[in-house]
Amino acid sequence: MKWLRQAFPTLIILLLGVIVGRILFPKTVTVGRVIPTIITKYDTVQTRWRDIVHRTTTDTFNLVVKETIHDTVVINVTENRPALWPVLLYEQSSRDTAMLRTFDLQSGRGASLKIFTPGPITGLYADSIARPSMNFGVWPVAHTSTIKKLFYGSLGYAACKVLN
Repeated sequence: MKWLRQAFPTLIILLLGVIVGRILFPKTVTVGRVIPTIITKYDTVQTRWRDIVHRTTTDTFNLVVKETIHDTVVINVTENRPALWPVLLYEQSSRDTAMLRTFDLQSGRGASLKIFTPGPITGLYADSIARPSMNFGVWPVAHTSTIKKLFYGSLGYAACKVLN
């Protein structure tokens, strides 16, 4: 029984370490709110398959080459189009910076913008200037509850008492 009395503080510290590990690193991570994502769908490429057969020998072997033809959609820019700068690309490069690309429907000029984002984007609206109108939300913040703070304080106090 002497070994149990000697190992008891070590077992208590090990048990507290497991409990603290479960609290600090839970299996499931919950976020208070869902951050919206922008889904871009490209529908401008039309593909046609055409098989070309080349007879190269007098045998019955045929060499088949497949050719893919991409038809691109061309947007004609004229003066009678509205003064609108549609958004081509929005890329969040870091937590507070985003890359944005637009172009003018009247002149065909493009613009690349590096903008400050104070939060996750919630709305993006094309405008008559190169910078579109944008709405931002608030980044989710993880708060520590009072019970966890009391638990951490008492754990530190107990660790100091055991070590002294």
